[in-house]
Amino acid sequence: MKKEAVLLDMDGVLVDSEGYTQKMIADFFREKTNYDPDSLYLSRFIGSSGEEATWKRVFESIEDQPDFIQLNQKLLNYLNGKSIPYADIKMKHAEQLLVFLKEKGYQVGLASSSKRNKIEKMLSQTGFARYFDAVLSGELVAESKPNPEIYNRLAELLNVSKDRCLVIEDSFYGIRASINAGMKTLALRDDRFGMDQHEADAMINDLLEAIPYLE
Repeated sequence: MKKEAVLLDMDGVLVDSEGYTQKMIADFFREKTNYDPDSLYLSRFIGSSGEEATWKRVFESIEDQPDFIQLNQKLLNYLNGKSIPYADIKMKHAEQLLVFLKEKGYQVGLASSSKRNKIEKMLSQTGFARYFDAVLSGELVAESKPNPEIYNRLAELLNVSKDRCLVIEDSFYGIRASINAGMKTLALRDDRFGMDQHEADAMINDLLEAIPYLE
């Protein structure tokens, strides 16, 4: 079925902020806690906001579990003190894909678990803002990925039926969210973090490889 809208995740799809953020998270654990970052599954943060459930998944194999709420706030404060150079970490062919989509008349939406201010910084610094018809951030939905709410709401905002949407994701939580929403889902391959991407309908190695799936 021909698609009418493309919905994209931000981190790991439009910009390589996941690699940058993973380094900062590892630095946080090394500098600010008694936990060894190499012993934690830090990739479990990818694609999900930092609520308590995420922390429990990260620390599930550690007997002496910390105060998740307190630790999460410390991490957020640490990360908020860092600046991500979005213009320097644009994913390969991200802008070329966005230009193609707008020239061909597709609706384009952004669904990210990140905070709105971070999304706006990314859109401003990269110049991507002009390509998007709708943007949803993590704080605008009641349930974060892997819950499908963010994709369901984005389709509603664009006034496009879910079977006419194509999603490009990279994380396990993001892929599951879009699959649970009943949308065709492509996974942009990333072998660096050991992410489980097998639930996606198809794998792509480059963003431009998504184009044939629009038909």
